[in-house]
Amino acid sequence: MGILLKIATSDHQKERVEGLIDGTVSLSGCQASFINLIPGENVLLKRAFEDSEFNVSELSLSKYVALRAEGICPYTAIPVFIARSFRHGDIFVRAGGGISTPGDLRGSRVGTGDYIHTAHVWVRVLLQREYGVRPEEIRWVVGHRERICDGSEHFTEPHGVTMERAAGKSLSTMLQDGDIDALISPIPPSCFGVDPKIVRLFEDPLLEAERSFQGFPVFPILHTMALRNELAERHPHLPAMLTDAFTACKERWVQRMRHGGGSLEAQREFACLQRLMPNDPYPYGLGPDQRHAISIFLETHFEQGLSARRMYPEEIFHTD
Repeated sequence: MGILLKIATSDHQKERVEGLIDGTVSLSGCQASFINLIPGENVLLKRAFEDSEFNVSELSLSKYVALRAEGICPYTAIPVFIARSFRHGDIFVRAGGGISTPGDLRGSRVGTGDYIHTAHVWVRVLLQREYGVRPEEIRWVVGHRERICDGSEHFTEPHGVTMERAAGKSLSTMLQDGDIDALISPIPPSCFGVDPKIVRLFEDPLLEAERSFQGFPVFPILHTMALRNELAERHPHLPAMLTDAFTACKERWVQRMRHGGGSLEAQREFACLQRLMPNDPYPYGLGPDQRHAISIFLETHFEQGLSARRMYPEEIFHTD
């Protein structure tokens, strides 16, 4: 029968694992089935860690690092960075509200979802490293983009950071009403595209990302693939084999994109990545550039009080 694998990836990444699903890329000695995780309600922050239904999964990098630092993570990651993207488009403001540059966020009230969410961590990395705005200089308002929170949810306020719960309104409504000055969200709030006064801080986020990359050459890693610890221990050859298989799938996707695959928006982003990283626009593995990006994330994750100790790339990825 071979090794039974139940592999879970989010719907957004299915094109990057298509070769495994259709059998073009094989896993020798394995019998694999695939689970499509529909994004929503923090599926990669919660279900992937709590649901024993699958033994190979796409994971939130931030949640994985936090659990790994505590020594209680059920997974070991492999350097397959299945979700990566620039985060310059995640900052929404109210036109005429006094926020026109990243520096204007100092002293302002900024809405944010789950503070540990990987995309949010990367926005704070970007603000601090590229634009010089530290988390302590912002008054954070934690809530849900579209849902009203009653303020009772437990959260731990990172040291030195001013944080409050959004109670009585969604963050989208608060932005519209002027209760907050900006909103950080990987998904556009419902008021965006409806209220003409709600705009992105950067009018052309991809153009700003390309400009920013010249001084801060980091392509953010959001999600990684991982396998359960007992599976890696029982089959020590499996992490390397999975890494090779996912890499082969990714290369097929890259070739499709080079020949005009994907939406116009995806093609524009891919063209940008090819200009910035012509050798490999979507690299996996622990090469110097990837190690640099991961090290920055791990350092910031610890500095922002999200991991119990400072972690290093060799501690969180299977490297044999």
